[in-house]
Amino acid sequence: MWRFAVLFALFTVAFAKKRSLCDPSEKKDCDEHYKCVPDSLLKTGRCECIYNKIICGSNGKTYNDFCELVEEAMATDNANLSVQSYGRCIADPEIIAGPESTKNKTGDFITLSCEAIGNPIPIIFWFFTQADGTTKPLPSDDSAVAVNMRGGPDSYRITGFVQIMDASKRHEGDYTCVAVQMDVPTKSKAEATARVKIVEEDVENL
Repeated sequence: MWRFAVLFALFTVAFAKKRSLCDPSEKKDCDEHYKCVPDSLLKTGRCECIYNKIICGSNGKTYNDFCELVEEAMATDNANLSVQSYGRCIADPEIIAGPESTKNKTGDFITLSCEAIGNPIPIIFWFFTQADGTTKPLPSDDSAVAVNMRGGPDSYRITGFVQIMDASKRHEGDYTCVAVQMDVPTKSKAEATARVKIVEEDVENL
């Protein structure tokens, strides 16, 4: 474990240069614990933390990099804050971008997406609740509805999709995304719901 008390002196000067501009051609333009990263918009460079991996602090909080942990330790005067482990802290699933309710016309191609994050990485399940209150898991026996899932866009994240081809009134209802951690005893979960409305008229004229 790295203790903040030891690292404080190491990063005091570097922290002040966290957002400093630099010249990529000058190797010593940044503190030795930072690196100069070219910035095309600024047409120069900026000093960034070398230790730019996600870490878990001893307070159970996830930090984007080591310098972010140091910044909080300095701001809160917490000399005991240290690196607990590399990677995200163990955390329950969280839906960070749920499906959005939509109004479409018959025959449309509809895509619903749901992005979740957690450690362990969750798995996404979908459920469809019809207008009569009947709920069923997806995919079902409806060949017009497809479900898929992919990792990303960032570490510890996963995105699930429902695709409805040639939408009709039978596809009208609530679509619920459920993110579940299967590798933990409690099987923690998070969920979000979107309502799909199917109409005959052109939605632009509603």
